[in-house]
Amino acid sequence: ADGKSVTYKLKQGVTWSDGEPFTAEDVKFTWQFATNADVASTTFATYSLISDVEIVDDHTVTLKFAEPNPGWFTPFAAAYYGAVLPQHLLKDVLGAAARNAPFNLNPVGTGPYKVKEFRPGDTVLYEVNENYREADKPFFSTVELKGGGDAVAAARAVLQTGETDYSWNLQVEKSVLDQMKTAATTGRVQVNPGLSVEQLLVNFADPNTEVDGARSEPSTKHPFFS
Repeated sequence: ADGKSVTYKLKQGVTWSDGEPFTAEDVKFTWQFATNADVASTTFATYSLISDVEIVDDHTVTLKFAEPNPGWFTPFAAAYYGAVLPQHLLKDVLGAAARNAPFNLNPVGTGPYKVKEFRPGDTVLYEVNENYREADKPFFSTVELKGGGDAVAAARAVLQTGETDYSWNLQVEKSVLDQMKTAATTGRVQVNPGLSVEQLLVNFADPNTEVDGARSEPSTKHPFFS
């Protein structure tokens, strides 16, 4: 009622892809992990708004905020901040050691697929997670994601060579894409409207002046504005 807490009930019967149970302990650990300064998590600011995570039982947690928070759903539930981490794999690397943890290259999750092979800068190969809570849901036996290369090559791999089934968010010149569409033999171009917003943020601080070892501090003024 005061906007300073929210209670989540976790789905029961869920396990991590390595078979370990998924519980409220993992939720609380994720908060502790993300707010550890030595971890240097990119979600530090988001999770720092939480003052405490109370474990009610194995499948119930209450998040408490220091101040009323209209964005209470951002930690844990928002798309870019919601990944809960496995305590049993990361509890021994809580701190700077987390940056070199084996988990970084061989992650464990609760989704329909698990990582079989990871080649940084190249490909990630997923296979069916036999411990997934809905055993009949994963449709593909394997899923391969490929990075690197350029947008034109990615489009060609779908439309002309058939090497790839799907390429997303391609930044390709319309004239080039139109030529590919005309010669397409294995795929098609699909354009969907979305709610994403492109934006440019102006840095009003001076990126070349250090203050206590940090740059772009608010106390400095960008030369452009002086």
